[in-house]
Amino acid sequence: MNTLTPAQQLSLMIAIASQGHINQFDKGGQPYILHPLRVMFGLNTDDLELMCIAIGHDYIEDCQGTLENLKSKGFSQRVLNAWAILTHDKNVSYDEYIENICTNYDCILVKISDITDNTKLTRLKGYTKKDMERVEKYIFAHKKLMEAKKTYETCIRA
Repeated sequence: MNTLTPAQQLSLMIAIASQGHINQFDKGGQPYILHPLRVMFGLNTDDLELMCIAIGHDYIEDCQGTLENLKSKGFSQRVLNAWAILTHDKNVSYDEYIENICTNYDCILVKISDITDNTKLTRLKGYTKKDMERVEKYIFAHKKLMEAKKTYETCIRA
């Protein structure tokens, strides 16, 4: 199959993710699909492939999707590579997962937006000590990702 255009990839991933997350809800009881949409809009970009990466960032992990299936639908190698990195293998520590994300600029941008959305306590109906510990973990990851983003952007300008 030929690779889809960026616009086709984004449209298709919105449909796939919407279907995959259809019976999922966030900790505040809202439809889960709103999270990847907020992550996408948080990027504030017109890069359609980057937007597609954002929409699909939780799909493999949360919807039992596979890279092979998504590849067969015509998603680009850029998008597939990012999804592979953003899918957290439970056998890999969170710190190692974040380190791996720091190797790909697209992933850094999406994960920063993801963490920004995940740390909004107003999304929760209430919060527990466990929620606060998770937010603390995200804050450390966010700092590391922002440093990696700065390094990439310095290299791009050089």
